[in-house]
Amino acid sequence: MDLAKEFERVSKKQKTSFSVTSDQIDKLIEELRNTQRELSAGETSMDTGSEEWSQVHSSVPLTLSKLRKAFLESSIVNGITQEQKDLHSAISKFGKAIDKVMHTDLSKACRPHQFESQVLHEVIAEHLFRQGKFNLGKKFVEE
Repeated sequence: MDLAKEFERVSKKQKTSFSVTSDQIDKLIEELRNTQRELSAGETSMDTGSEEWSQVHSSVPLTLSKLRKAFLESSIVNGITQEQKDLHSAISKFGKAIDKVMHTDLSKACRPHQFESQVLHEVIAEHLFRQGKFNLGKKFVEE
């Protein structure tokens, strides 16, 4: 499969996933705002000691349980989850397509190379001196 086509498919999926997820989140926000309005509608002009206030205050758990039930029963969470799974699947397929096209041959990156022992010993000694390990570096040079 051509990488450009695969990239276009992933890009298109990302755009649709974003729009669907945004719509779902907007619905969730609207549901939360409606509940907030419902809760605050009864509290605005009441005295905290009045009987009406205690009725409104006692209805808060009921209102919140309705919100929780509506949230769990709605397709908002399932829709967002499914969109994310689909997007992840498309990205994974794109990664596999890249792996098929890009062959990794490590033999080109790692060539066998013989170091001259004298040069290697000088580099080690210089490193020890730079690290402040003068006694160890001196002993290494002597040996």
